[in-house]
Amino acid sequence: RDYVSLGWAHGNMGNAYLGLYQRDKGLYHLEKALDLTVEHEPTPQAIGRAYNNLGTAYQALNELDKAEEKYDLALSQSIYGNDLPGQARVYGNIGNVLMLRKDYDRAVPHYTEVLRLSRDRSTVSTAFHNRGCSYYEWAESKKATLPQKGGFSLHGSEFENCEVEHQPSFKSLPNSILKYYQLGRQDLEQVIKYHEETFENIKGSSKGLTLSVSLFETNSRTFHRLQDCLVNLGEWEKALVVAEQSRTRTLGELLVKRKNSKIDRPLTAPLNLQSITDIVQSQHSVVVYLSYTGARLLGWVLAPTSDKVSVDMFEVPLEDDQFDGKSFDYHLRYSLTEELVERSFEMYRTVDYK
Repeated sequence: RDYVSLGWAHGNMGNAYLGLYQRDKGLYHLEKALDLTVEHEPTPQAIGRAYNNLGTAYQALNELDKAEEKYDLALSQSIYGNDLPGQARVYGNIGNVLMLRKDYDRAVPHYTEVLRLSRDRSTVSTAFHNRGCSYYEWAESKKATLPQKGGFSLHGSEFENCEVEHQPSFKSLPNSILKYYQLGRQDLEQVIKYHEETFENIKGSSKGLTLSVSLFETNSRTFHRLQDCLVNLGEWEKALVVAEQSRTRTLGELLVKRKNSKIDRPLTAPLNLQSITDIVQSQHSVVVYLSYTGARLLGWVLAPTSDKVSVDMFEVPLEDDQFDGKSFDYHLRYSLTEELVERSFEMYRTVDYK
């Protein structure tokens, strides 16, 4: 007859069923948990937690109205009980619902509240990520209303004064849109800074390795969205560095994870732009660097000359039907290759495209 523990057990069962995508069973147990909590553990913290779990269940069922209703009840309990961690958790969840509704101007203040209330570094990092993505999506929604031009864009480099046609996909973006990309960039860079600081300090323990890998799996989308923001801000060379940073961390962590051994020293830091171009120059090879962010395909062409490396960037927006795995693979292997070959670049006329 330990009804308090029984309520906890129902709550844990509900969350477990949600993790198994058995959402109806999950909802049943979470409703039972709420009833038992209200009757036998009527504290604001406990009731707020139960309402928050129910909100998560309804969000998983895509019943966003019910999810927001439960989150609002959870927030009221957390405020009443002065439960600051509970408030931060619920504000973040409400922000997620608003993001799903594409209500970015309301989502951003909710993530800001998380940053104001929480001192937990992981929670703060997640809030920076979510707010940064909100700013990015907000900017993208505004940019979508602008008149579009051609779909293939190429940007010249400051490394060499090349004769390259410049056809941006959009007209120059107004400051009213650029500011959201800039705000998104600042938040996403905070997340990566946190990730890098944690990564650099990992030495010699399997626990540290597990943390490192889980950190990157959590933050990989941060690297992608930061690339998207930088390209829209015209900082495509910085975007290349971020793409390399993402690649280095992915490869390094996977290799160490497979090696299944202790780390006796920090892994190699990602390359900066000068290091990348130095490698291209030393290899005397043209390099095409591709990065798929989930929203677009970004490419950089690095071509060595006698004393310099020219770096040019192109962007290929993907249509909805290209997000399918097979379609995207075909596009990457054939369509994009043909598109690159067919274009006449004077600077590459000596290159054997085959």
